[in-house]
Amino acid sequence: MKNNNWKNSLIKLDTTIEDALLAIDKGGFKMALVVDKNQYLLGTISDGDIRRALLKKKSLTDSISEIIVTNPQTALFNTP
Repeated sequence: MKNNNWKNSLIKLDTTIEDALLAIDKGGFKMALVVDKNQYLLGTISDGDIRRALLKKKSLTDSISEIIVTNPQTALFNTP
């Protein structure tokens, strides 16, 4: 059973594709949040983003920096 703790989905920009997959699996949200050292959101990455990168011959050891979504839709915490 997955933890569903959103903090398990936080990764850094220099994370490998393989480690991003592990974070997505561990977090249980079907995506990971890419953050800087202050936990400022830089982008998101999903299993679909990774699948498309692998089809373009990216390696599991490549950094996620070129395949993240840098303009994700966001909302304020209290948004209904």
